[in-house]
Amino acid sequence: MSTLKDKLRQVIFGVNTPAGKAFDVSLLILILASITILMLESVQEINTKWKSSFLYWIGLLQVYLP
Repeated sequence: MSTLKDKLRQVIFGVNTPAGKAFDVSLLILILASITILMLESVQEINTKWKSSFLYWIGLLQVYLP
């Protein structure tokens, strides 16, 4: 019987499993979204117009990317 620890290890480190691939792709998407938001936030015109939205999305990404 697999324990939760074994299942999580297989998802996180098992790149040959469907769950492992999904984990890797979703993590990559979250990282790229975070970088894109931070880059856009550094442009003054965009930051002035969208500041509250950026703060919302950065807060959400911090929850999912500890």
